[in-house]
Amino acid sequence: TQDNYLIGPGDQIIINLQGGLNDTINIEVDKEGFIVSDLMQPILAMGKNFKNLKKEIKNKLNERFLETSVYITLGELKNITNLLAFFKQTGFFWCFYIEELFEKKKC
Repeated sequence: TQDNYLIGPGDQIIINLQGGLNDTINIEVDKEGFIVSDLMQPILAMGKNFKNLKKEIKNKLNERFLETSVYITLGELKNITNLLAFFKQTGFFWCFYIEELFEKKKC
């Protein structure tokens, strides 16, 4: 289920606010694993399941916007592309993200 999904860099979180403040905010988890918005302090999202992250976001926004209902869903998910491939070559290990197969990066 969505609640058990582990959040990672590139995942999109959609926050709908209704009531005192009406807005829809699309936030992408950055490379360091944080979600950043003008509406709240940065939250470390990477490694948390969606259920716990959703609860944390709601608590922070409900503290700030008392007359506003907060609804949170997952948008586009990119976590699956964070697979690594390792290759040993002449004493060096090379690692590749799936989306960077043609760019060599030393581990």
